[in-house]
Amino acid sequence: MELHLAPSNRRVYLDPHRATLLGARGETDHLTGWLFHLHSKLLGGAAGERVVGGAGLLLVLLALTGLVGWWPGRRKLRLALTVAPGRSRRRTFYDLHRAGGFYTVVFLLAAGLTGSGLVFHEAAEGLLNGFKADGPAKPPHSTPLKDAERATVDQAVREARAALPGATVTFVTLPQAPEDPVTVRMRTPGKWHPNGRSYVYLDAFTGRVLRIDDARLAPRGTRIYQTFYPIHIGSVGGIGLRLLYVLLGLAPTFLAVTGFWLWRRRPGPKRGRSRLRRRHGP
Repeated sequence: MELHLAPSNRRVYLDPHRATLLGARGETDHLTGWLFHLHSKLLGGAAGERVVGGAGLLLVLLALTGLVGWWPGRRKLRLALTVAPGRSRRRTFYDLHRAGGFYTVVFLLAAGLTGSGLVFHEAAEGLLNGFKADGPAKPPHSTPLKDAERATVDQAVREARAALPGATVTFVTLPQAPEDPVTVRMRTPGKWHPNGRSYVYLDAFTGRVLRIDDARLAPRGTRIYQTFYPIHIGSVGGIGLRLLYVLLGLAPTFLAVTGFWLWRRRPGPKRGRSRLRRRHGP
């Protein structure tokens, strides 16, 4: 079980069966967490996150315009899908860039759309729900009781499991202020999201369930949006899909390198004149 200690963003790990402490660490105290923050926020907080979101939208634009530019017509369609052997280096790079872009365009669009959607989540979820007026409900408030003991984590987990039978507890967020609830995040059966998108809010003093947000009962647009994260990280399949994601993740770099090489080697009038001067003199 993982406890989220806000606002320090430290994670405390407990053995739910033996009730023993397994360890604690911050989000960037380990390589995986550091890489995650580099990928999602460029280690720059909210500003870096917005830059990443903008880059995702730019990736979508490049993929769409590249697909339009790729279309060769019906007669030359087969040539546009292959890399012809025995050609010049520039022609080989051109074929690699063109065919590689086509074969990875679905992945690039999915990565760009889901990644930018995760950053600009309010706009993305609002768009999927038709921009209805009722947005995400704010967490309910606990009722502070003077000289009263707070609800224990065991009590909160027990009440949350009773509220959502069959769901798995993934996170427990402790309150930051007296009026904040204890939040138990859960994954209901059949959901793609590895951490789940269901929440049970409990009074921090009495342990009483204040509200249940069951992801299965969310609006259709919200349920679609809940698939963005698992699609983006490749958790919807097994190890084979994740290995494929690793290979496809190299596609933007491959296309950028081949595209830059072609741009540098592009024919032009100035380059043509310089070659004539070298051959025949001024």
